[in-house]
Amino acid sequence: MKSIFFLITAIVITQLVSAQDWDELNNQAFTERDNKNYQKALELCNQALSKKTNARSYIIRADCWFYMDKYQNAIDDYTSSLSYYTDYYGSDNKEKAGIYYFRGMSKQFLYRYNDAISDFNTALTYNYRKPGNIYWSRANCYFNLSKYKDAANDYSSAISNLSDSKDISMLYKYKGDCLANLGTYEAAFSSYANSVSYNPDFYDAFWQRGYYKYFLGKYDEAIDDYNKAIIIVEATGSSGNKIDLASLYNTKANILIAQKKQSVAIAAIGKAIEIDPNNVTYYSTSAAIYKQMKDFTKAQVEYEKAITLETDNKKKSSLYLNRSMMEWSYLDYASCLKDINKAIESDPENGMNFWHRSIVNGYKKNYTMAIKDCNTALELYKNDSIYTPSLYWLRADHKTRSGDYKGAMDDYRLYAKYYPESYSIYYELGRLYKKKLKNMDLANANLAKAARLAWEAKDTSKYCYIKVIEGDKIEPFKLQTDQILNSLTDDYQYKWELHNMACLYSLSGNVAKGLEYLEKSMEAGFDDYLHLVNDRDLELLMKQPRWKAILSKYKMPLVKQ
Repeated sequence: MKSIFFLITAIVITQLVSAQDWDELNNQAFTERDNKNYQKALELCNQALSKKTNARSYIIRADCWFYMDKYQNAIDDYTSSLSYYTDYYGSDNKEKAGIYYFRGMSKQFLYRYNDAISDFNTALTYNYRKPGNIYWSRANCYFNLSKYKDAANDYSSAISNLSDSKDISMLYKYKGDCLANLGTYEAAFSSYANSVSYNPDFYDAFWQRGYYKYFLGKYDEAIDDYNKAIIIVEATGSSGNKIDLASLYNTKANILIAQKKQSVAIAAIGKAIEIDPNNVTYYSTSAAIYKQMKDFTKAQVEYEKAITLETDNKKKSSLYLNRSMMEWSYLDYASCLKDINKAIESDPENGMNFWHRSIVNGYKKNYTMAIKDCNTALELYKNDSIYTPSLYWLRADHKTRSGDYKGAMDDYRLYAKYYPESYSIYYELGRLYKKKLKNMDLANANLAKAARLAWEAKDTSKYCYIKVIEGDKIEPFKLQTDQILNSLTDDYQYKWELHNMACLYSLSGNVAKGLEYLEKSMEAGFDDYLHLVNDRDLELLMKQPRWKAILSKYKMPLVKQ
């Protein structure tokens, strides 16, 4: 009996020492975790778990993984802690809220937003001691899932549960972002105003409000907000905010471009470049300003700086394409073609490059190359139902100009399969039948259908073109006169309506009236030179001596082949 007593006593003592050993290791790990000695804490947890599998070791180890940004490891250990939770804590659920909260945070950082939301919901049922943090985190998940209404509600709940003014300022800003994404801009602006009332130095709120005002065309108000953000960032003098400061100046420059305030825009983008001289985007913005000023030489230089800095071939290709389109706009086909070739060299899989080169070759009357490039673009866009019909249309135009009328007809019919109710396609078919193929029956049938559809669509200008091709010399000119009168208060529309009248008179054979309205349109500011010199409707006027005199008078650039 005595030996049995000593044996039982020894077993109990051994168990007690063992229990003290692993829980003491937990205590040490807990201390090391709090002191941010995460690697040491991990080692102690591993030792404790080797002695006894227990929930507390898993929780401490999971916390260490979390703070070391090893989120999947953290998730695994938080999950294990729940499996052994009752063995250690019994019916006391006080630790569960934290487990679910931090497991949810780990899932959020791994972009598993729906899973994270589920854990946050559970943490709330266990009365997590900082509910404001849960609402904030859950709101971020909803935002990333584009569930802006749910996110806005959670940001509001977080605001109600937190007291730090800077936290509340950030939450109002995030709520404003949700409201803006929901299209309730005035409510968003109110939320941004609340944000800066809690923290007047929170420039992100001014920045974001300025962005949405820019989006809504409230340019002066947007500039005001960007200026406030800039003042705050400059006042901090923090090198960490310099990138933000450069970005603010860049967007301010873009707003000034929209306002056509080029000199101020140049100053703004100059600031951005001074702060961040290796940012490709800023040189592109600078090029856009000079392009708007029609200082194409300086714009080319700015594009070259951007191209030199860009290391990504696809982005470099886009820069070459953009510069080529600018050169195209002022009729420098030679430079345009040179740049578009470089764009294709940088990105030979981009169909837009071949599309653009096809147009340029068409303008240069190199129809064989134009059609070849169009075919390449069609192959690259063969699965795109938007681009494919447009390319059929372009190829049809090349074929018409080259004299391949049957081929053009086939391509127009391919286009019509995509848009069977397009009045423009019946106009093209009718025009081709009448002007080139001399088939009056088919011409009249297609033009009549085009006229009916255009009238039903209330496209008066297109209706007028159709009627002129039909041979009507009265109605289209009356209607187009009304179009001109109705556009007197819109400078852009007015110059185009005058141009349309010049085209109508040219198509009807009235050279004197056509030239008269051509000059009126130029006097009104018509400066789409690319369209002008390639407009087939003005071919009769282009043969007249006065054509060149008018273009020279209004300083239209010469075509550079």
